[in-house]
Amino acid sequence: MHTFNRDTGTLTKQDAVVVWGGIRDISRNESQKGLCQIRNFVERHSQTDVLVVNVPNWFDLGAHSCVNYDVNTLNRKVDKHMKSFQNATTVEVTSDRDHFTKHGIHLNRKGKEQAAKTIASSIKEIFKLQKKDPIKMSWKEEWKLEGANTVSNNVDKDGDQIIHEEQANRDQE
Repeated sequence: MHTFNRDTGTLTKQDAVVVWGGIRDISRNESQKGLCQIRNFVERHSQTDVLVVNVPNWFDLGAHSCVNYDVNTLNRKVDKHMKSFQNATTVEVTSDRDHFTKHGIHLNRKGKEQAAKTIASSIKEIFKLQKKDPIKMSWKEEWKLEGANTVSNNVDKDGDQIIHEEQANRDQE
């Protein structure tokens, strides 16, 4: 992380960093240290978008193993901590067993492809330009002119709608 921190000092809001940790540190009971490093990294790099990828389970161990329990706990904590940052997003990659190699630790070709697509779509979502159509309003003089041609009992001289007492009483019933 030290050399990485030095290299990422010049990143801007037009850049994105993907942080993807592994399960090896979790199996050594260092998940809390990893969580602190990720949190500190996101705090220091508030000028750029950071995508934190969840850690997949270790499939050669049982579903109720202490390592997989720690993985799930860490993923929940990372997700909770990243919600407090505007520049951070958590990305959940595949957790299907058939996306991993036989020994269950590494992603196979299909898993890597799926993970790359998920990360790419998350990056596209971050950089998607949100175009909003402007609200078009007509000039009041133009509106008055239109209203002048179609004068009705329900419109006053300023173009505001007039509600008669009889109509207001019917609406309340």
